[in-house]
Amino acid sequence: PGKAIELCTYETIKALTGRSDLAGGAAGALNTVATYPLEVLRTRVALSPAAGKGGVVQSLKRIARVEGKKTFYRGCGFSVAGVIPYTAAQYLVYDALCKGYCKMTNKTEVPTMATAVFGSVAVIAASACTFPLEVYRRQLQLAGGTNAVALTAMKAMVRQHGPLGLYRGLSASCLKLAPASGVYFMCYEVAKTALHIGMPVQPQAAKSDVVNSTEDHFACCSESQLEPQLV
Repeated sequence: PGKAIELCTYETIKALTGRSDLAGGAAGALNTVATYPLEVLRTRVALSPAAGKGGVVQSLKRIARVEGKKTFYRGCGFSVAGVIPYTAAQYLVYDALCKGYCKMTNKTEVPTMATAVFGSVAVIAASACTFPLEVYRRQLQLAGGTNAVALTAMKAMVRQHGPLGLYRGLSASCLKLAPASGVYFMCYEVAKTALHIGMPVQPQAAKSDVVNSTEDHFACCSESQLEPQLV
């Protein structure tokens, strides 16, 4: 459900504001908030398979009963703060690449394979821009939620490896995310085309429909005038 919520939010806000960065950031935030309880359950099942006993619904009810409903959103604020710049950069880069392609080629649509390439490039750019935030989030988790310890660990990484130390693991992350993002955006564009989402009526087609309708109207009027009237 996360990606469905994200794409629906993105299309809605982009249609209202015309800004892909704002729409992308808001979509990522809403996706995180809506699916965070499932993320909590997934983490617990990964650590202890017994936590998933009885199915998803029963597991969520058990956690809420034992630990309270606030448990599902513990740490959600920082996750939202981290995902906003990531999704904003991802959708901004993707939208810019698609618009640039259409402008350079004088085409109105981007080929399917090109959307896959642009999606991969977009996620690489977004990861490169926000990877230090991901490093900080991991250090915060390891430090048990203590900012001072996480910042100390990051300073130690910079002293030992230089500023590039904050990007250790970026290549492996991109190798994992790039193909998935390419397929994701390709399917996204194919679905939009199939469902006619965001596709305005072509002016020439609209003009042709008006002309045809007018001609049919005058033809009907002429035929009615030619019919003999009975007294």
